[in-house]
Amino acid sequence: MIKVVLVALAMSSAMLFAILALASIHPLTILSSSPYIPLTPPTSHSAIAVTGDRVCYLYIYDIQYSGGFGYYGPSAKPPSDLYQYNFSISELHVEVYVPLGGFKNLSSGDVSARVFEVDRSSAFEVQRMIREDLRHSNYSQYLNIISGKGYGSIVSYVEQKAVQKNICKYVHAHFICNTTSTPLSGNAHIVEICFRRGVELSTTGINDTRIDRLVDLVVNASLYKLPDSTVNRLLPLVHVDVSVLAPMRNSVLLYPKPVHVMRALAFLAVFVSCIVLHYRFRPHEYAGFSRPLRRLRRRIYRQ
Repeated sequence: MIKVVLVALAMSSAMLFAILALASIHPLTILSSSPYIPLTPPTSHSAIAVTGDRVCYLYIYDIQYSGGFGYYGPSAKPPSDLYQYNFSISELHVEVYVPLGGFKNLSSGDVSARVFEVDRSSAFEVQRMIREDLRHSNYSQYLNIISGKGYGSIVSYVEQKAVQKNICKYVHAHFICNTTSTPLSGNAHIVEICFRRGVELSTTGINDTRIDRLVDLVVNASLYKLPDSTVNRLLPLVHVDVSVLAPMRNSVLLYPKPVHVMRALAFLAVFVSCIVLHYRFRPHEYAGFSRPLRRLRRRIYRQ
C-alpha cells in the first residue's frame, strides 16, 4: 500500500515538474476568449465644424472597459502568481448612426474617420478649446458648431498629443480601425468623423436632405426664420452618434516562476527518496519493478 502511494506521488510530482518546467519556457494557454468590449455607449458629438468640402464631428469619451462573460479586464489580477492574464486589442469598430434617420447610399468615399488616443489632461484641454471657440462664436444655440479655424487648431493639437492615431476604413456601415497597442483605461479617445458635404440623409417631409444644408438650416434658423417646430424636426437628423467596440482577445496563461519549478522538483526528490528508503527495507514489494530493471541492465552490459 505504501509503495503504491509513494509511486503515485512520485509520478504526479514528475508530471507536475515537467508541466511547470515547460510552461516556464513556453507559457501554456489555459483559457482563451474574444468578446466584443464596448469602450463607450452611443455618444453624442462634442463639436461640429463645416470646413472645406466636409462636415466634421468630434467625439470625446473616456476609455472604460466593461466586464462580460469570459472577460477579465486589463486591471484584473490572476488568482495566483502561477498564472498571467494576457489582453490584446488589434482593432476598433466604430459604428455611426443617426438616431431618427440614416444615410442614403453612404460609401467609403463619402465618409472618413480617425481615432486619437490621448491622456486625460489633453482631453480636458480639447474640451476647453471647444468651449472657448463656442464662447467667441456667434453660431447656433442649437448645435455645438465651431469655426473652421478653431476646428483646425483642435485637430492640430490632438495630432501632436496623440499617444496613438488610428486611421479607419469604412466597411459595411461601420469603421474598422487597426491599432498597434491596446488602448489604456483612463486615457481618452477623440474620434473624428467627416462626411462629404453632399451626403444625403434618409428623411421625409424635408426638401433638401444634404447634411451640410441641414446643418446650415439649424445653425441659421433665426436668419431663415424657421419656427421652433421645424428646428426640432431637423435637430435629430444632424445629431450623428457613434459607439465604439473592441474585439479583445483574453488569454489565461500558465507561466510559473522559477520558484514554482524548484518546489515541484523538491517534491519529486522527496518522494523518490522515500521510494529508495522503502525499497531498502521492503525490497520484495518492488519485485515487479526490479526484475525488468535487472534484465535491462544485463542487456546493456552484454552490449
